[in-house]
Amino acid sequence: MAFPFGLKSKIFLTLAVLLILAMVLIDLVMTATLQKELLRTEIAKGQLVVNSLEQRLQALDISSDTLIAASFRGELIRLQDAVGFLEMVVVDRKDRVLHLGSVQAPLRGKLESLARQAFETKISERQFFGDTWGVFWKRDKYMAHSAPLYADGVVVAAISMALPLEGIYQQLRDIQRIILIYISINAGLLSLIGMLRISRIAVRPMLRLLKRAESFQEEDTLLFVSEQGESEFNRLSKALNSLFQRISDDRETLRQTVQTLEETNVDLKKAHKDIIQAEKLASVGRLSSGIAHEIGNPIGIIIGYLDLLKQADLPGSERSEYIQRAENEIQRISMILRQLLDFSRPSTGELDPVSVHDVLDDLVSVAQVQPLVANISVTLEKGAGKDKVMADSNQLRQVFLNLIINAADAIAGMDGSVDGSLVIRSKTQNRDGPGNDSAQEFIKLMFIDNGPGISDDHLDNVFDPFFTTKAPGKGTGLGLSVCFMIVESLGGRIMAASRKDVGTTMTIFLPLLDE
Repeated sequence: MAFPFGLKSKIFLTLAVLLILAMVLIDLVMTATLQKELLRTEIAKGQLVVNSLEQRLQALDISSDTLIAASFRGELIRLQDAVGFLEMVVVDRKDRVLHLGSVQAPLRGKLESLARQAFETKISERQFFGDTWGVFWKRDKYMAHSAPLYADGVVVAAISMALPLEGIYQQLRDIQRIILIYISINAGLLSLIGMLRISRIAVRPMLRLLKRAESFQEEDTLLFVSEQGESEFNRLSKALNSLFQRISDDRETLRQTVQTLEETNVDLKKAHKDIIQAEKLASVGRLSSGIAHEIGNPIGIIIGYLDLLKQADLPGSERSEYIQRAENEIQRISMILRQLLDFSRPSTGELDPVSVHDVLDDLVSVAQVQPLVANISVTLEKGAGKDKVMADSNQLRQVFLNLIINAADAIAGMDGSVDGSLVIRSKTQNRDGPGNDSAQEFIKLMFIDNGPGISDDHLDNVFDPFFTTKAPGKGTGLGLSVCFMIVESLGGRIMAASRKDVGTTMTIFLPLLDE
């Protein structure tokens, strides 16, 4: 499993890094402390040289040339070899200088200056100068120790000594190599022990929880088995069990809610279909009187032809002509009834390629025989080059018929001084459609009447359910609302524009079928 390996590796690396950092910090402190102690040792050596020289001076005649005496010079050489100073410079009260060692002129000049300064100030002093590589970074290369030399309480000379510090740094670097080896071994060993311990008290319980979660089944009543004792993992197991129990309860509640929503959705769809069908039947009722009149005329003609056919002396040619005319009238009745049945038939909801112009031609022929439309000039201007849309033809008929009847009702409510007209105009348009998608072509249908128009107060509400300005019994208030639902379901859009006492324009956009 990648998860435990990755987690253990991270624990091991984290512990190793923390331990190494801690040990390195301790090493830095210890190295700095040891370096200070080694410097104190070298300073003590310098002070030992000063004390030895002062004791030697006590045994000499300070009025003589002490500085150049062979015995004094030999004592200096012995002390230099003993303490390991690189250079020693002694200046007496006559400003005579004795050099011991072989160093470069700049260092010798600095030591002479320090010796004279110690003679004049009678103060011991230490200075550090030069650059060299220390243990971890650049440090001072030399330490200079200067001090006055007393004999019988009088300063008779001064000494300055230069000690190279590279030996100290090299000694510390050698120690660092050993320390780094121990740090690596200790960090690795302690990290391994820490990782195994943490794995036992944290990773293994976590893996058990993970394994239980991966093998969880919906029918399981207890997901996480509690750990022993009152540890954090025991509390976590209890909390997770409680959480999953709530999730299980919520899932059951959600399942019931979804089922209720599905049932409600089915009821809403059924109610939606019922509303459309009710509005359709209301429109059929409005057509009934005109249909009855349109059927009554052919029936009267057929009855007249049948009376003529009863004559025994009727010539054969006339008999055939009367039969043909009666047949034509029967076909006319059949066409009217078929159109009425097609319109009143419940919609299946299936979308098929439909010719908008064919539907309009059919509806205009039906509407023109209605008494309500008899005195209205209905003009169909088919300017669209393409008219195929994906729609339910029955629902499309219902939309167009509702708009025709609304226009006819509006015109019928006028005083009759103006001839009523309804222009149905179509054209192809790929802009100003729903979403302004210029890549999609639409057929734009405009139903333009010269009725009294709709007031601005009512224009925003014409598509609301049960909103109507007609007299009681003239409408359900669902016509335009149903039109809106049908057009929107086809991916189109319907809009109303009107001017008072000028007329109303109902505009429909329907997406054209790609051919």
